[in-house]
Amino acid sequence: MCIKSAELLNILIIKSILADDSGLGAVGIFQSVYSISTAYFGVFFTLMGSYSIPKVATLEKLKDLIFELNTTVRFLLLIYTPIIFTIFISRSFIITTLYSNEFMAAKYLLVFQLPAELIRALSWVTSLWLLPKYKIKQWIIFDIMFYSLFILCFYFLLKFMNLGVVSVSISYFAAYCIYFVVNYFYAFKKIEFNLNLYNIKMLLIS
Repeated sequence: MCIKSAELLNILIIKSILADDSGLGAVGIFQSVYSISTAYFGVFFTLMGSYSIPKVATLEKLKDLIFELNTTVRFLLLIYTPIIFTIFISRSFIITTLYSNEFMAAKYLLVFQLPAELIRALSWVTSLWLLPKYKIKQWIIFDIMFYSLFILCFYFLLKFMNLGVVSVSISYFAAYCIYFVVNYFYAFKKIEFNLNLYNIKMLLIS
């Protein structure tokens, strides 16, 4: 509940800044992209959360935990990659079907938004063990770091680089890249987590 509230507050701040700078039309473009991401990828997080977190909570040996995380990454890449590819090549059709031609600018945001969703999913997997292993403080710190980076990067690109509404998706992508790196190295340090060779190859192909 707290995580969802933080996300909603972050989105509200983004919308307020965007409306003040670029008008309500830009907010509508952003909302359309955010809605597409939520619709297509929200189901994954719900399903994996209901399965993976309880499963990880039962694992005591590090090798079993690392194996489970790599299995989840493999499943993620096999599912996410074709979905993202399909949405990317048909994004114009999706936008006009769900909204109208007036929202066509959203397709430029999806160029950054879709890869960001993949990085987001990878970040989620690498931090999956935190809650079951009672690393609540670290989970909260990493989330605060992400939301802070997202807003600061967005504000800089919007106000100082004048990139307009695409600033949102670029910032979303950049913040999740940093978030993933931090989570990955923390998992490597604490539980010696590493992506196996198969997942590295799959990630490069993705």
